[in-house]
Amino acid sequence: QKLHFIRYCLWVIWVTLAWRPQWIYASDPFSCPVAALLTCFPGLKIIYHEHDTPATEPGSAFLKLVFASRRQTAQGAAICVLPNARRLARFVREAGPVGASACVWNCPAREEAATVPRFPATGTIWLLYHGSIVPDRLPLSVLHALARLPDHIHLRVAGYETTGARGYVNQLRLLADQLGIGHRLELLGPIPQRPDLLRWTIKSDIGLALMPLHSSDFNCETMTGASNKAFDYLACGLALVVSARPDWAEIFAEPGYAMACDPGDPDSLEQVLRQITADPVTMRAMGEAGRCKVMESWNYETVFQPVLRRMLEQ
Repeated sequence: QKLHFIRYCLWVIWVTLAWRPQWIYASDPFSCPVAALLTCFPGLKIIYHEHDTPATEPGSAFLKLVFASRRQTAQGAAICVLPNARRLARFVREAGPVGASACVWNCPAREEAATVPRFPATGTIWLLYHGSIVPDRLPLSVLHALARLPDHIHLRVAGYETTGARGYVNQLRLLADQLGIGHRLELLGPIPQRPDLLRWTIKSDIGLALMPLHSSDFNCETMTGASNKAFDYLACGLALVVSARPDWAEIFAEPGYAMACDPGDPDSLEQVLRQITADPVTMRAMGEAGRCKVMESWNYETVFQPVLRRMLEQ
């Protein structure tokens, strides 16, 4: 893999020399070894966009190289972009003096949002989870809560198991069967194309954007803005269920786009889901308010405007 990585870096340099672009977009730490070299090219400007904050203690010599090149890229880039204010503050502390920086949430494009309001749900009500299928994001408590709810409420799951959660999909399937709700669990598997994922989203009614209430993982603790999941749900007119964390509640629950719960507690999940699904008109109104917010300001075109302005000023 390291030989492949070296070949990739050489290919990037070759394309840059051949094409002579004005701007290079570099995403996340593993792009930094070659991005750091490109900061030395005259007339070439770099946008460095870091979605996930790396661990602070690099172990191998290769990771030490990545961290060193990350600092050089940050200091040589024309603009550094991070999706969460706390991540941006930590990035500046770790990377040293950087040039222009921006906090830009991972929002969908306007064209990806539903174009018209949706009618209130009739018949089956679909809960949706999409993303990496791991216990922290889709806990077993969701199935326990679902088993206590009326039979017309179903759960749809789209995504993939991570390396550290092998076998978790089978665990979900087995538990659903044990609880007698196997017919109410739909496992779609990975959906590689984003338009296909959004088509499944718009067929659903309530989006689950759950994070542990407490975590030692810095990325997990700073997921507001960085996670596109909630914005994708809202863009398609879904009501939200989020974790009762102060940051998530402030952004999504307090304005009325979501209800908050303790994701590890089946009682809390049941109570919130029962309340949302009790009135399909109110449920759809929550999603519609979120859809309007996406069209108004929580969209890629709007949130990236500060970056575009800085690019045009360079």
